[in-house]
Amino acid sequence: MHIGRSHHPLADTIGSIIGGFGISFLVFTGQVMMQSSKNFRGQLLAGDPAANRDLPTTLNAMRSIQDGSSPILQAMSSYAWWVAVLIGAAIASVILLKLLRRYA
Repeated sequence: MHIGRSHHPLADTIGSIIGGFGISFLVFTGQVMMQSSKNFRGQLLAGDPAANRDLPTTLNAMRSIQDGSSPILQAMSSYAWWVAVLIGAAIASVILLKLLRRYA
């Protein structure tokens, strides 16, 4: 029977909020990486910079960050991506809080 008081200690609540945000952030970052994983398939060709432009070398990663074409940077600069991360964090926090209540 619920009498109006919270059954969750403050540490459990804060831990589930931080954990929910972390889980949501990692899930949406992984989703962006999986969508751009076409760049992670292939083999570098010696002496052909035009063919190697989309492959994951350190130089190409630095260039994509500098010119803003990195998929992670594009996602993190999107308002909709952060809204999705926060909505996912709210859902994950509730799930984590329920798991903490049941098993901790």
